[in-house]
Amino acid sequence: MIDPSRTWERLHSTTLWLPALARLPQIVMLAVLISVWAGVPTGLKIAFWFVFLPATVFHVLRFLTFEFEITASEIFIREGLLWRQERRIPFSRVQDVKIQQGLVHRMFGLAKVELTTAGSEKREVSLELITRDRADELRRAITRQADRRVAGVPDSVEPIGTTLARLTLPQLLLGAATSRMAATLAALIGVILYFKTALYLGSTFIGEHFQDFDRYSNWGESFIPFRGTALGPIIRFFWDDTLGKSIVLILFGFFFSLIRYIVRYGRYQLTQTGDVLTKTHGILRLGSSSLARRRVQALKVEEGLLRRWFGLCDVWVDSGGDRAKVDDEKKREPFVPVMDAAQAYSLVRDVLDHLDNPQPAWKRVSPKAVMRGTKILWLILVSLMIVNAVPFGWFTLVFLPGFPLAYFLNVKWYRNRGYWVDDHYLISRRGWFNRETLYLPIHVVQNVSLTESPFDRRLGLATLAVDTAGQTNTGGGTAIRNLPLEEAIRLQSLLTLGARTAPARRKSVPGPVIQQEAP
Repeated sequence: MIDPSRTWERLHSTTLWLPALARLPQIVMLAVLISVWAGVPTGLKIAFWFVFLPATVFHVLRFLTFEFEITASEIFIREGLLWRQERRIPFSRVQDVKIQQGLVHRMFGLAKVELTTAGSEKREVSLELITRDRADELRRAITRQADRRVAGVPDSVEPIGTTLARLTLPQLLLGAATSRMAATLAALIGVILYFKTALYLGSTFIGEHFQDFDRYSNWGESFIPFRGTALGPIIRFFWDDTLGKSIVLILFGFFFSLIRYIVRYGRYQLTQTGDVLTKTHGILRLGSSSLARRRVQALKVEEGLLRRWFGLCDVWVDSGGDRAKVDDEKKREPFVPVMDAAQAYSLVRDVLDHLDNPQPAWKRVSPKAVMRGTKILWLILVSLMIVNAVPFGWFTLVFLPGFPLAYFLNVKWYRNRGYWVDDHYLISRRGWFNRETLYLPIHVVQNVSLTESPFDRRLGLATLAVDTAGQTNTGGGTAIRNLPLEEAIRLQSLLTLGARTAPARRKSVPGPVIQQEAP
């Protein structure tokens, strides 16, 4: 039933025009694309009548039909044109608070606020737009509610914020230089150089087998666009010279990655206020997100190969969500984009209660995993050599180094695979190129499954899969493969029993100590 006695607020008046104006670059790009095929007047008309005008009308109707009220413990939302709906969201259910400010938003002192609750796979509330002061007031109200629930702090006491991490410009530059994109680009140029060298050696010593490549190259000469013009050398460079093209594109991609990384994560800061962790970052688009520690469902520390050389890593945290939806929208967001590895594991202890050692003495899976993985890769290499033997002849010898490399990689993967279980957490580690350490509180475990493939049954092995609700950024639970069957059954029983008894244990343990400031 709609309550008429509430004091409702509307969104800021700039909601009438600012969101539509923010989409102007996309509208202009659409108009240009249509103009290429149908002419400038037609392109402008279609972009205005079918894109810009509907977007403007939508935001005007949203401003007129959307109202909210913020109290000390909950937020009320009333919306709808024909069918009016009133929702009540208690702050105790809020998992995540995101405050976003673009460059134009900061000019007007505005912000966009998104609230995600425990039972939702998407944002529950989106306030676009309200004043930045009102957004900060809402976040403080949610933070105070979280602290009261955990430690019973009286309303007259305000918790003191503590800075846990802050990124400097050298750290950002090193983080960009060792990011996933940089590692991918470096691996790409390595592969190209390897095959370029193989082609050179093949054409020098067994050139009769490479006549097809020469004929193909000569055939492509006549199809180079702009041949004989001033643009000819540039087009030919990108058309024909694979090595030079790769170097230029990789350098361009690295420079773009560097700039994008700094703009996105510049001015990064992580603070803790009572039980709530808040991160802020961004140069052009300022973003802020808050998360209560008790809501953490999974925490992951990632150490890529390049970052391990510099003693760096990145940290990911989940409080809930649907991974497939986030992967589609490309909105995965690290908790800490880059930091010193020793500092990261210290941060893990600050975020997760009752965690004694974030790097325990790992238990390894069965050593049968080494030869099992090696034989699979050998089978793939043999298949590739057989398929390419007729068209490429002796060139298929380039796959020979892959056989010892397959064994080497599986040994590395085995040595970097491990797990640990105690009364509160399941900790697993995997990967060599990209090492991941995943921390799962046992009380959030929702499902523990044990599977055996025909090859598993022959070797006496099994795979243990653990699932949790939070899987937006960390991927949720883990799958421990190549476990001895007896060990997998024991772990399944242990985790199932631990998930049932963990809530009772957590209630008996006192909450975290919160720094307080007298009024």
